Amino acid sequence: MKTLIITVSIFALSAVVGAIVVGVNVFDGVVVEKPYETGLEWDRIQNEQADSGALNDKGLHAVFDINPKPVRAMSELVFSMYLEESGRPVTDADITLDLTMPGMFMGINRPVLKHVKDGRYEGKGVIPACPHGGKQWKAEVNIERGGKVETASYTFEVNQ
Repeated sequence: MKTLIITVSIFALSAVVGAIVVGVNVFDGVVVEKPYETGLEWDRIQNEQADSGALNDKGLHAVFDINPKPVRAMSELVFSMYLEESGRPVTDADITLDLTMPGMFMGINRPVLKHVKDGRYEGKGVIPACPHGGKQWKAEVNIERGGKVETASYTFEVNQ
């Protein structure tokens, strides 16, 4: 039995050492040129898109909202989304939300938003109370039009 344990240990250690040797020989040492500057540029682009509400380069803009405020757990909420493209209201989208709590599974919660009028979509739902007192939630909005899906993410706080 000791011989088997020693043999398996040697084999495992050899595999780890082999992987390290291969990795060192293959890796050229650069993941991305100028990582700090690249990260700052990526953040700038993400912030511009979030501030503008732009979802794509074709002019699709979205504004997400939840009412009533403050947003409270275990109460009926109205989720709304206003969509426009090139300055005109979008009326032909299928919109679903995927409500999640980062870091904790709180069940599947996917309200559907229906077109109400002039590019405004609404749907009702309830956000469950977190047993550990967590407040931060994320709404991933999936907008389907013409077989293509655009996604936007919004974070918000929920009062218990």
